[in-house]
Amino acid sequence: MDKKALVKHLHNIIDKFEKEGQPFNLVMLIPVDPVLNNKFSILWSAAWIDGMTRSEAIHVLVEAIAEEMRSDDSKFEKIARVTPLRSTDPFVTEIIEEYEVRKGSLRMPNSYIKGLLVEGAIILQSTTPYLSNLIEPGSPSYAQPVTP
Repeated sequence: MDKKALVKHLHNIIDKFEKEGQPFNLVMLIPVDPVLNNKFSILWSAAWIDGMTRSEAIHVLVEAIAEEMRSDDSKFEKIARVTPLRSTDPFVTEIIEEYEVRKGSLRMPNSYIKGLLVEGAIILQSTTPYLSNLIEPGSPSYAQPVTP
């Protein structure tokens, strides 16, 4: 599976949860090795995840990924880690304050976020929870899809 297909699958998962009333405020692909850029950590954050233990959240997210990719022979070859973060985590809040992305993809410039160097990341969703249903295509905060 190429990166473009992975991004499409993740957007489908984001949409599925949103339709169920469980929007994400941050979803990012972060390469494990920015030079090779062949395996990714998927960072997920949502208020509805905050009440779960880390293992419960990972279980829910991995199940959603497996269900979405069930027909893909190369299911998890690009996924190295699934990382849930609380919606109040300083890393999450800084990304959300800096970038607003809905229904698109944004290559984030290499940046230090809370002292951590983040290289080659792709933001798939970055929005404050109360805005998640208000941003429409064509608005200034709407990110156009990019080819990963």
